Amino acid sequence: MQRDDPRQPELSSKRSRSDQYLSATTICIAVVVAIVCGTYALEGRTTATRTLTAICMPLGILWLVLLGSAITFSHRKRKSVFYAFLASFLLLSVGSNPVASSLFLGQVEWPETEPSATTADPFRCVIVLGGGISVTSNGTPEANREGERIISAAQLWHQGLTQSILCTGATPSGTHDPSDVGKELLISLGVPAEVIFKIGGENTSQEMKKLDLFFRQLPAGFPDSNGSSKIGLITSAFHLSRAVRLAQAEGVTDQVDLEPIPTAFRQSTLGGISPRLLVPSAESAMGFGLAMKESLAKIVGR
Repeated sequence: MQRDDPRQPELSSKRSRSDQYLSATTICIAVVVAIVCGTYALEGRTTATRTLTAICMPLGILWLVLLGSAITFSHRKRKSVFYAFLASFLLLSVGSNPVASSLFLGQVEWPETEPSATTADPFRCVIVLGGGISVTSNGTPEANREGERIISAAQLWHQGLTQSILCTGATPSGTHDPSDVGKELLISLGVPAEVIFKIGGENTSQEMKKLDLFFRQLPAGFPDSNGSSKIGLITSAFHLSRAVRLAQAEGVTDQVDLEPIPTAFRQSTLGGISPRLLVPSAESAMGFGLAMKESLAKIVGR
């Protein structure tokens, strides 16, 4: 008579788990192959290579790990763990997806418009809200992703469309204040130092409070209001709605004719449907986060 191996249930359980891991791994590999091959067929080798590189990045690997974990636990009785992994996978898929990020940003970004100023009727001043700039470890000012704020202000000056520029922003430590760094960058771009003014403010709300005080007590040398009294407000397109809302709340718009000037648009042109758009990216996650931050700020009245 053949005796049953007492280790049989344990061995069977191990084999079952191995089969589950193998199944999840196979599906994940199949997803990668399908995405890369589909991208190759539609957009060529270069884009397919970039797509594979994106999948191999930490965010792409995490995406696959969550998918594989959800598949693995779908075969087990621990439904709470399965739902946790599935929810995490879906959250990452949406929050880091280029399409979702672009659509969400489109809901918060200020529409692209051309400044109304002309050489005959220039802005009295353009305000460049703090941000868009950084400083290297050696103290060298640089423009970052939002640095179009500084570039746009310099362009308006060189085109004769503004009489002055006002840089805002301060840091809690008091070192490398955005207003100081912004002025330094503007000077390096050929804007005369005497037409650049500065105020502080560690966030947008504080900046608007200081703007209100600035326009109540104008410093010496600030252009008078003869002719145009229009004031341009330059900031990133995703941030402009909040800036205008806070300017109204702090009474800035009661003193000056404020014209919004959006820059540094993040909503992207996706270039048609492609499997590569399924792959999460850090840039898309950042854009989604910025849009969420602005939406939450609106909800809480900030």
